[in-house]
Amino acid sequence: MKRNIGTLLVTLALATSCGQKTLTKEVAAAQIISEYYTPPRFYDLQLSCADPSVAAKMKNVGLDKDGLVKIQETYRGREIGNKLVTFTPAATPYKLETSAALQALGIQIVKVADFKFGAVKEIRDQGNGQPIEVDYTQVNENVNGFAKLANYDFKEVKTKTARFTYDKENGYRIVPKGKRSF
Repeated sequence: MKRNIGTLLVTLALATSCGQKTLTKEVAAAQIISEYYTPPRFYDLQLSCADPSVAAKMKNVGLDKDGLVKIQETYRGREIGNKLVTFTPAATPYKLETSAALQALGIQIVKVADFKFGAVKEIRDQGNGQPIEVDYTQVNENVNGFAKLANYDFKEVKTKTARFTYDKENGYRIVPKGKRSF
């Protein structure tokens, strides 16, 4: 009986230590990816307020009914190039800083949604000095009315992959996309 209890305790200790090792990798990966998403990241759109097709699309999706924009219904030939869309005070929180050059062209940049790190799904360590790959979810939040103009499903949780390398000086770090690590 004592032998069985001893075996059980050793088995539990081994199982717990193995579980902790995996958990530690997941926690470390989650922390590094979370830091990568700080400050918060977001999707934005450049809207041409002088373009009749953009004004028509805004009207079709109901941004004027939502109270975000006012759309000039008609315009004369001499008004070509003037703004057809003006933003209401309700749209102020979504307007982003736009350069003077873009503003002169009648373009306004608006924030559509924030995205942030969700959770670690899988960690793949190839060994042999190869980068570690971590699959994680990206969650969209604070989606506003301007999202109706984007060709993107903001309700869907996306799965992304991050690649990590390790060096003695900096520890684990994310490898930027498009760069190889040898």
